[in-house]
Amino acid sequence: MTSAIRLRLDTLEIPVSDLQTSRDWYQTVFGVRTSWSDANHCQLAAEDNNGPGVKFLLVQTGSGQSLGFKNSSTDVDHSFADMEVDDLDGFHATLKDKGIEVPDLEAPKYDWAPKGFALQDPDGNRFGIFSFRKD
Repeated sequence: MTSAIRLRLDTLEIPVSDLQTSRDWYQTVFGVRTSWSDANHCQLAAEDNNGPGVKFLLVQTGSGQSLGFKNSSTDVDHSFADMEVDDLDGFHATLKDKGIEVPDLEAPKYDWAPKGFALQDPDGNRFGIFSFRKD
């Protein structure tokens, strides 16, 4: 039996304070391009199948809110979205070469966690970038 309902993640809606600054950052980091925009919104998507499998909708707001949270039990900072990459070291080095601020790559603090790092956009919206690959 097949289900008539097929859910999939399509778009991450992200609060930003400066649309142009954020657009430039997302284009540089994720290799996406503007597919639609107006004065207060910008939708970015990959031009081919090599980019992220999700669209980003940047929404200009003065709310001062950013996406991410601290786990009150473990004190761990969590991302609002985790993105898996095949070549973690290569992606990390590419971001550094482009002048994107990234923390050093370290071994995971927990045995259940994959190797990765936290990446924050100009407004502090937090992404987890990780890889399960061991090579």
